[in-house]
This record gives sequence, C-alpha cells and structure tokens, in this order.
Amino acid sequence: MQRVIRVAVCFAAVAVAAQQELPSAPQLPEVTVIAGRLPGENLPATKTPANVTVITHDQIEQSGEMSVPEMLTHQAGLQNIDTTGFGLFSVPNMRGFGENSGTLVLVDGIRMNDPGTRSFNALWPSIPPQNIERIEIIRGGGSTIYGEGAIGGVINIITKHDAKKPFSNFDVGFGNFSYARGHADGGTPAGPARLYGSATYEEGDGARVNSRFYMETAQGNAGVTTAWGDFDIGVYYHKDRLRNPDVLTEQQFQLDPDQAGATNFLFDNEITRLTFDWRKTFESGFAVQLKPYIQKYEADSIGWVLASTDQPSWGATLQLSHTADALGGQNVATVGGEFIRQEFSQQLDSLPGGFPWSSFTSLDYDTASFFLQDAVDVIEPLRLQAGLRFDSRHYDMDVPFVDPLFVTQRFVGSRTTDAWSPGGGAVWLFSKTESAYFNISRSFSLPLASDIASMSPQFFSNPQLQPVDATNYELGFRWNTWRQFSGSIALYHADITNDILLDPFTFQNDNFDETRNGIELSLQSQPVDWLLLYLNYTLQDSRFDGSAYDGNQIPQVPVHLIAGGVAWMPVKWFRWSWDVVHARDQVPTNDFRNQFERNAYTSVNTKLTWMPWKWGQVFLAFNNVLDDRYETFPTVRTTWGTMNQARYRNPMPGLAVQGGVSVKF
Repeated sequence: MQRVIRVAVCFAAVAVAAQQELPSAPQLPEVTVIAGRLPGENLPATKTPANVTVITHDQIEQSGEMSVPEMLTHQAGLQNIDTTGFGLFSVPNMRGFGENSGTLVLVDGIRMNDPGTRSFNALWPSIPPQNIERIEIIRGGGSTIYGEGAIGGVINIITKHDAKKPFSNFDVGFGNFSYARGHADGGTPAGPARLYGSATYEEGDGARVNSRFYMETAQGNAGVTTAWGDFDIGVYYHKDRLRNPDVLTEQQFQLDPDQAGATNFLFDNEITRLTFDWRKTFESGFAVQLKPYIQKYEADSIGWVLASTDQPSWGATLQLSHTADALGGQNVATVGGEFIRQEFSQQLDSLPGGFPWSSFTSLDYDTASFFLQDAVDVIEPLRLQAGLRFDSRHYDMDVPFVDPLFVTQRFVGSRTTDAWSPGGGAVWLFSKTESAYFNISRSFSLPLASDIASMSPQFFSNPQLQPVDATNYELGFRWNTWRQFSGSIALYHADITNDILLDPFTFQNDNFDETRNGIELSLQSQPVDWLLLYLNYTLQDSRFDGSAYDGNQIPQVPVHLIAGGVAWMPVKWFRWSWDVVHARDQVPTNDFRNQFERNAYTSVNTKLTWMPWKWGQVFLAFNNVLDDRYETFPTVRTTWGTMNQARYRNPMPGLAVQGGVSVKF
C-alpha cells in the first residue's frame, strides 16, 4: 500500500490549469453549488452541509477524458464500474452503491436514471463532455431535495445553454481501436434572445472482439429574456449502437483477453427529449422556476434473448425560492413540487432456432412529490439548514412471475408507496475559506421494473420488494487557504434497510440490511504557477447486517480508492499532466460469501497539450500507460443446479492513444 501511495503522489494531479498566465499571488476561486432543486441561485460550497465537488468546463476541456464516467473516477468517493471502456457500459459507484446503483443523475434538473432498470447504458454515451458546462457531485443522502434514488449521492450535470458573446468550437480526435470523434458547437446572443447548438459523432472498434460502437448526439437551445422572465426551450437527440462482448472465463482471459465471451450483446438506443424552462426573479427576493419536459427512450437488444423496450416519460418541476436578510445574515427558503410519469414496457422473445419462449412486462409509475428547505445564518459563523420531502409513487404492474415450481404466472395489480425524507445540517464558518459541517438525513430508493420483474427465464420475479431506506450521518471539514492549498475531509456512516440486491443463490432480487462507513480525503495544491497537484483517498467499509451473509463485505465496493496526479506547465502554452487511479480489496459481484480473491488494479494516464494560439490547441493522450488488462467489474457467476460459482473477467482496454485538434472562434 505504501508503494502505491508513493506512486500516486509522484504522478499526482488533475488537468485543471488555465491556459492564461496565473496571478502572482494565487488564490483558488470560490466554488459554488446550486442552492435548490433546479439550476438557478448558487451558494458557496463552504456554506453547504455536504461533501461537494464541482468540475468546471475548463477542467473538463483540459482533462482529455473521453466520457463523463472517466472524469468521475478521479473524484473522492467515486469509482467508475465499466465492462468495455470508453464509458459505454458504466455505473457510477458512489460511496459503494454500484452493483445496484444508489446514485441519482440529473441533467439540467431532469432525472436521467433509467426508469426500467438501474443500468446507465444509454445515459453516459448520450452526454458528450464538450456539451457540459459543469458537474456537481453531492455525496451522501440527497433525497430531502432530489427525491428517490439519491442514497449514495447526486451527480448534477449542467449543459451549455447560451453565450455572453458569439462563439464556435470545432474539434476532431483520432486514436487506436479505430477511434474517431467529431464535435461542433456554437452560440450567440441576439439582443434579448440567445441561441446554442451542438452536434457530436463518435465511433470505434473497442479493444475486444464484438465491442464496436457508434454514437451521434445533437442539442439545441433557444431562449429570450423578457419582462415576464427568462424563457428557454431545448431539444436533445441521441442515437447509438453499442456492442458488449460479455465476460470471459479465467482460461479465456489467460489465452486472449481480446476475444469475445459466450454471448455477443448488441444494444440500439434512441433518446429524444424536449424541455421548457421559465424563471422569474422579483425585486422582493422571490424567484420562481418551472421546468416541464417530455422524453422518449427506445431500446432494442440481442443477447440471451431478443428484447424491445419502450420507456416514455414526462413531468414537471415547480420551485419557489426566497432570499432575504435575517438575524444579521442570509435566509434562503425553497419550496416546490414535482410530478413524473414514467412508463416501462418490454417484450422478450427467444432467439431464432432456440426453444420458443416469450414474455411481456409492463410497469408504469406516477410519482408526485413535495419538498421544502430553509437555510439561515443564525449567527455570523453558524448556518443551519433543514428540509423535508414527501414522495408518493403509484405502480400499475403486469409482470411475469416464476413460482417455486418453475411455473410462469403473472402478477397484475396496483401498489402505492409513500416516503418521507427529512434532513438537516449545520455549517460553522471559521473564515471565508474554512468551514466544518454536520448533517443527518433519510434517503430512499423505490423498486424499479428490473427489480420487480424477471428480465429472463434464468431469474425469478419479486413483486413484494420493499423500498430501500437509508439513514445517513456525515461530519466534514474543508479549507482553501495559504498558497492555493485546499482540501476537505468527510467521515460518514449509513444504516441501510432493505437494500435491493440480486441474491446469486436464490436467483431473485431481495432486500438486505447493511451498514456503510467511510472516509473521503481530498487535497489540491498549486505551490508555484507552473505546478498543480491533487490527491484523493477513500476508505470504505460496507457490510451486510443480518441475513445469511451477516458481516460479509458487500460486493463491488473497493475498500481503498486512490486518485492523484500532477500537471506541469513550464510555459503558458504547454501542459503535461499525469494521473493515476488505484483500487484494492474489491469483492467481485455476486460473491456474497466473500470466497474469491479480491480485485485490485492501477491505471495510469498522461496527456500533453500544446496551445500555440488563443484560438486552438493540439493534444495527445495516453490512457492506461501500463497496458494492464485490469478490470473494474470483477464478476462471479453461479451455475444452476450445482450452485457452484466461478470467477469471470471483464478486461478493460490496454494502452489507448488519442490525439486531436480543437479550434475556437
């Protein structure tokens, strides 16, 4: 471990330096986060009772990462669980919630978690990094404001929408594995109006047989400022074809890690989304926001079976906030409501030539929510925050159900589940750059279609699943002081009731109680103008509490996570960065008995950026410099009948080289 930490510190840090000369007396800029449910008023992170990280557009642009999951994997408390690389089949493992994700993902305030499954297969490829303005990572239970699914935390992605002056960007990239990318975006103000548009195309062969992919994305936004407020309308379209070569046996992996496994999976995804935004700020300190949306998501896949999935959804969020002076400080009150309609229908059929088999699943949700939050400066250094949210979800189900005698039946009926999510915290500001905080909250996650219904004849349905209930406690300290040395440390504990996991010995999703504890440490420094360093360390202890697996470590949760790097900038037009990610003591998925060897891996990346002009740059990136066929998704499978388990491999790509040119006007 000491050797690994020395390597991490040696390579230490993130590509976040600006392309212009730094000031002679450096001071890290103040980090702000969205104060409410929808993008609007921002609040300094030092006044937020949570462990928060913000990734800015400049950091995204200079990181060289090809997908959002790759950017997230460098953050404390986060691991990117991927099976093929390039962010195509990824799940954000936030505070250990990875195998059955408890992370809520928002894009411009809209919930992006797949309403049918906990998979993010179609989500990550649909968000080109070039389209992102900023990413907010809010760790810990977030249901008080954001609602269900925010047990491990919230990833809030804000995309570009407008421009203060006319601009256009063009970039192209190429690499091994037949990788190619083209992107263009631009925007302009036009008096009270504003316009923005972007288009992206990306393709590649991947590192393994049957891992070819292509993706195309288009985004547009038009807005206008009037006496009645700001109005914006946006459209988003994404289409992709993704192949997954399946896992390899240990013998296959040793012979050729690039070969395909037993099943060649093919996924076709198409997403169309239309949004409307209205925001009005009044002189009295009140601000009102309304955001309705409608989305159509269709997916077809070939693997063990033929699957056709349709997931339309629509909804709206209304938020009213008020900011005023109170008790010698500031008081920010927020109240609002949401309604979301999500429909899920899936037709499963056997492959041609196989044993005739067919199944249909229908599961529709209507979720109505109400939330309120108030944050007030009680005295000059003390800020208190409290909130409450109520969610009511009504299910209409028509799902297949395999009984203990292996007879396929159907469960048809309705069900309503209510949940209250109280939460509160306190922040003590020692100065403008130093603060300590504490929070306690209740968060929850409701069963989804894939939790309740059997997606394959290999598994059993469980319509009686209960919602996941979590009580979270967190204590933290952060600073941003002398010679640009900043950091944070957070300690957390969570008591989880009824977490939803697939039991590998009953072939059925079930509820499990757990305890999860952790420490998250983040350090950043720029001691001189030409050197930037960062180091993140996470310690996680996540265990079953009760059941036949009492005391065992929960699969897919690395005990230790280290991410660090260094960026060297000898002149303002040249930059060379290195970063390293190391994980260890990760129990493979489905290894509930903790019988198999634990997974460990190290990934090292480097990037050179040449910026000879203000309007352009050239870059060359090397990912996985060690050319190690490591895996982030170690897997164990159980054999029907014998109940024997065997280790399988999900190798990541070896050395990946990418180069490109970016031009700005």
